[in-house]
Amino acid sequence: MRRGAPQVEAVAADGRLTLGGSATIPTVGHLTFALAKARAPQSNPRMAFADFPAQQQAVTLLQRSLARGRLAHAYLFTGDDLDELEGMARTLAKTLNCQSPGLGAASDSCDRCLTCQKIEHLNHSDVQWIRPEMKSRQISVDQIRELIHAVNLKPTEAQWKVVVVVAADRLNTQAANAFLKTLEEPPSRSILILLTAEPQQLLETILSRCLRLNFAGGGAGKKFTPEQVQWL
Repeated sequence: MRRGAPQVEAVAADGRLTLGGSATIPTVGHLTFALAKARAPQSNPRMAFADFPAQQQAVTLLQRSLARGRLAHAYLFTGDDLDELEGMARTLAKTLNCQSPGLGAASDSCDRCLTCQKIEHLNHSDVQWIRPEMKSRQISVDQIRELIHAVNLKPTEAQWKVVVVVAADRLNTQAANAFLKTLEEPPSRSILILLTAEPQQLLETILSRCLRLNFAGGGAGKKFTPEQVQWL
């Protein structure tokens, strides 16, 4: 049986919410995202695309699309290591918004400017993270409605708004259906990145609206389809 979202017990002066069971979650602007305690990063090693040597082909393809300005409106990153997928999503968000991009163009983040630091530590107002709710272990329709509201707001301090959906296979049916229109036609200057280790659990209507990059097996020898290579 699915359970509802945790109940809010108090709102602290710093904007953090206290939930039943003493868990807390941060608020960002008008948004409150329930974070799965087990999945929330405890510490994030700084990284840029150069720090993913095992995923060199995928990195090269992403950098090529950045250089060409030919970005997909929605990406689906799949692979065995969800933490690595989160790192790749952070790095793409940093590279899109870096104040001092490396290689003389927006091909890699500097990983040092204020924007990169905010994104790395998950506190940038224009880069939002959605995770399964702590109790239900589902991504609810209310979270998706908040996401849609967020992505339709103009960026406040970045060039691109980025929304990362962690464990996208945990979208319940109502949430997935509510997500379809925005996933197909997000506002300009916004990119959606879905992460999953179980793509077979996603609805076909979700899969068909994303450009999929598979990082399974640590990336060694991973082959991309001709369609992916042509797009990127």
